[in-house]
Order: sequence, then C-alpha cells, then structure tokens
Amino acid sequence: MNNSIVAKIPKQEWPQFEKAVGQALNDSPDGTVTTWTSQTRRGKGGPVSVALTPSQTSREGMCRLMSAEVTQQSAKEHWQFLFCKNAEGAWRASSN
Repeated sequence: MNNSIVAKIPKQEWPQFEKAVGQALNDSPDGTVTTWTSQTRRGKGGPVSVALTPSQTSREGMCRLMSAEVTQQSAKEHWQFLFCKNAEGAWRASSN
C-alpha cells in the first residue's frame, strides 16, 4: 500500500478523508457516489481524488461494501473493502 495513490494523501488530510469515508458509510444510499479531494498537492503529482461508493448493505445495515476509485492526474486505482460496525457502533474494515 506504500506505493499506492492513497498513500499519497497528505498526513494532515487523513482526518478529513476518514470523515468522508464515515459519512459515505453512514449517510449514502447504496450506489451513491461521494467524492473527496485532497487540498494539498504532493510534489508534482497533484491532488488525490477518491470517489466512494457504498453498496451491498447487509445484516440490518451493520455491514457495507465500499468501492473507492482513487485518482491522481492520469493514474487510477480501484479498491474495495467490506466495512462492518463493531459493538461500539464504529465502522471497521473487515478481513472476511
């Protein structure tokens, strides 16, 4: 993951990125795209943009599949993670 585009999100912007992921998981209907873009340019690479799309909500809303299209200039990556709520109600990426 260190050589991925998502690793190029500036450290100081991770809290805003994590907030966008949480908002997409909590508030977006399946199939709705939420876009987040970094404000800081990393070298000559430009800002990092992430299009987040939750889908396949299951288990009474306790788990959601999240797709992420991550781009920086012409480079593009596609990621998918299954997120499930833990006992405290916080979203966690699942290894299952």
